[in-house]
Amino acid sequence: MNPHNKIRILPALEEHASDWTEIFLDGLRRYRWMMRYLKQQNISKYDVTQSFIQDIHNQTQEEQLLIAFYNNRPAGIIRFDRYFIPSTTKILSHFPLVKQRFQRRGIGTALVKQGILNAYNSGYENIWAECWSLHQREISVYENFYSKIGFECKSKRYEMNCNISDLKIIQTINIPNFEIISNENLTEEFIQAISSSYKVSSDILHSFENLGDFETAKKFLIQTKKSFDSIGFIIDCKLLKYQNEICGAMMTATSNIRGMILEIGILPNYRRKKLAKKAIIDYILQMKNKQVYEIILGVDSTNIPAISLYEKIGFIKTWMGSMLFLENKGKLNLE
Repeated sequence: MNPHNKIRILPALEEHASDWTEIFLDGLRRYRWMMRYLKQQNISKYDVTQSFIQDIHNQTQEEQLLIAFYNNRPAGIIRFDRYFIPSTTKILSHFPLVKQRFQRRGIGTALVKQGILNAYNSGYENIWAECWSLHQREISVYENFYSKIGFECKSKRYEMNCNISDLKIIQTINIPNFEIISNENLTEEFIQAISSSYKVSSDILHSFENLGDFETAKKFLIQTKKSFDSIGFIIDCKLLKYQNEICGAMMTATSNIRGMILEIGILPNYRRKKLAKKAIIDYILQMKNKQVYEIILGVDSTNIPAISLYEKIGFIKTWMGSMLFLENKGKLNLE
């Protein structure tokens, strides 16, 4: 019998909570760092189950939580969610996860394929997969898996983190005629500043996502804001001006404990004037006053000037990431 005939894939429901938890934890056990991480964060089996149940209750039409059964035994899981780029969905990091006893039976590939077919039926045209880890070994495992089924890596990335209490920054940089104008709403000026700065960007992902196009950037930023608004972050769209001229923009998201620099761009004619450094330090000091303990941002691993700037301010590389795009649909017989 063809082993693929033994695989049955269903939308995951609350009744699958214990199965989902078992597969999730079993699938992560091969990565010791991940088990240590869960232990450090005090995340128990009960917590995973309750988190899954909550996710099911809050699930939107843009999400997919699928579970695979092999000979009617729970074997694998996968999660999809809408990406910020129009008409695009994304397989979330660490997925698919397959119980070790059921690996090498095509279950992971079947989960990916079914999720993609569902996405196409829902009107999504483009498929991404993301991988994040504290160790390169896990990234390599997922990159190898996805490359065999038609995905190509478009951007290797770092998440960078700064612990505000460890920083020695006590005052801002003095740059005459520099102004930061905050707005909780997205304005045409802000979107144009981000889009124009990303037309000439050292971050490969910006180019591939076509964020230099105003309409694409607008849809991207609207979806970004919507997503972070929905989980309780406060969004600030900071328009940057130098000598009364717009020189760039920065979007931040802030919770009670964490700040995030989601987007930052300086127009080409205004670079190398320490304007980005000034904007970031001002945000750090603002967060310090609010007793936020850390700030996070993401950057392409080849964007050396940006990485150098962030490290000089006090950010350190934490998580490694890989963004992969489905290029060859033929490998999954999707054409």
